[in-house]
Amino acid sequence: MKKYIPIIILQFVCLGLFAQTAGVPECPKPMRLVNDQIGFLSDEYKNALEQKLDRFSDSTSNQIVVLVVADLNGMEPSEYALEVGRKWGVGQKKFNNGIVFLIKPTGGQGERKTYIAVGYGLEGIIPDATAKHIIDNEVLPEFKQRQFDRGVDRAITVLMALAKKEYSFKTYEKKAQEGSYVALFIVLGIIVLFVFAGTRRSSNATTIGSTGSNLPFFAAMMMMGGMGGGRRSGGGWDDFSSGSGGFDGFGGGSFGGGGAGGSW
Repeated sequence: MKKYIPIIILQFVCLGLFAQTAGVPECPKPMRLVNDQIGFLSDEYKNALEQKLDRFSDSTSNQIVVLVVADLNGMEPSEYALEVGRKWGVGQKKFNNGIVFLIKPTGGQGERKTYIAVGYGLEGIIPDATAKHIIDNEVLPEFKQRQFDRGVDRAITVLMALAKKEYSFKTYEKKAQEGSYVALFIVLGIIVLFVFAGTRRSSNATTIGSTGSNLPFFAAMMMMGGMGGGRRSGGGWDDFSSGSGGFDGFGGGSFGGGGAGGSW
């Protein structure tokens, strides 16, 4: 009986691996870096993003896959994204420099999920905490406003810059923290202005702004200018030429569990 134990264990392992990957889609043919199964992103942006990521792969060997799905098939977002990275072989085998940006935008509040899975070779420059900050600072604020293209683009711009070592994750997190302080001061300033304006109205004084307006002019300007998504990182959609792409395929990178996610 003892001699059959290793065989039984191996069978269970194989069955577990099969069950784990059964819910993950096959690698697309022809291979693409942007795979939107439900029309979450606009056609114009999907084509532009494919070009952008293709050129990024050619120039750096780093590969970023954007995958939008309707269902995670009972898997956790982290598990799903990592299995896609492993099964598709995202990144180069020698460098393990792949990233999978997973989005599951279906369901009610809190059921809509997103996750950034980072290959072994990039974990040192995009640690879990930084991936979480990208989700919280770049993605979710835009997704909550239904600015889906913009949320993806902001995240991709930061991921590309970090992967190319244009700046370190410490520099990014410092800027993100400074941006949070600025936003806090703006909110506090608006509250103070509302309170001040309300006090003046109660004493029949003239309010700031146009006649009949309930919103002080300066507060309105701060809301329009300071709170309107001004934290977008450098780069964007116009830093590449149009065309049909030409992605050559994945290289077989390895994923060990690095990354982070969130929901909205």
